[in-house]
Amino acid sequence: MAIKTYAAIVAGTGHEGRAPRIRAFCRQGASVRLKREPMNQHDRNAIAVYARLHLLWGLWRPWHHIGYIKADRAASWAPKMDSGELTFVSAVVDSLYAPVGQDHPRVSLRVTFHMVLTASGSL
Repeated sequence: MAIKTYAAIVAGTGHEGRAPRIRAFCRQGASVRLKREPMNQHDRNAIAVYARLHLLWGLWRPWHHIGYIKADRAASWAPKMDSGELTFVSAVVDSLYAPVGQDHPRVSLRVTFHMVLTASGSL
């Protein structure tokens, strides 16, 4: 088993009131979780992104949905996650651009997986 880290972009950050939460609470280096949504009505490869939003005095809010892994990356990862070839380890916000007035904040992630290698040593 090998460990591999990828870059990913979060899509859908401007939907369902996500932008103000992202703007107020997400920061570079913040931990995020990924959750497969194979029953998602819009994309069977959907991978939701959840951030644990930090409040004052070291308190944490529950995990909040901030968007989805962009479709092209999700189409590559989802079947491998479902088959067990990729196992999610961790993810953090790598960069964030969310000025006031921007409807769709730009969030990019650094995502780490355990990878199962084939007999030839490749995925």
